[in-house]
Amino acid sequence: MDEARAWTAANLAHEIGQLDGMNAWCADPVRNRASGFLTRGINTRELPAGTHAATFELKVDNFNWNNATVATVSVVDTDTGEVRATREVARSDFRTTLYQGVVLKFSAVAGRRYDFRTFWHYAPQAARLTQRSVVVR
Repeated sequence: MDEARAWTAANLAHEIGQLDGMNAWCADPVRNRASGFLTRGINTRELPAGTHAATFELKVDNFNWNNATVATVSVVDTDTGEVRATREVARSDFRTTLYQGVVLKFSAVAGRRYDFRTFWHYAPQAARLTQRSVVVR
């Protein structure tokens, strides 16, 4: 793939969360009292066949509080329903409160539709999770 494709998290579909005031999408345990998809969508057919890397730009507020699972990121072939790549992201995977890229490598078949999903895990002491974008290279 010659060029990157990028989608702003605020422009994707959401089950939970709200705008953070800076064109990103976030969920926190005060306003969001259930687990759900922070972002999902795109359902793009734009990817050529081959290996790609999807980078989910994420940040948390209290990165050093515990090792709880904050999110599960995944790439799904929506034509077949197959999960092409997935990763659980723990609060302790973050080293600062700044955005960092969580990368998933996956192989694509030309002409198929792909969805990029961030599932936020609710708990009373859950981290506030913010997503800025998804970039595929």
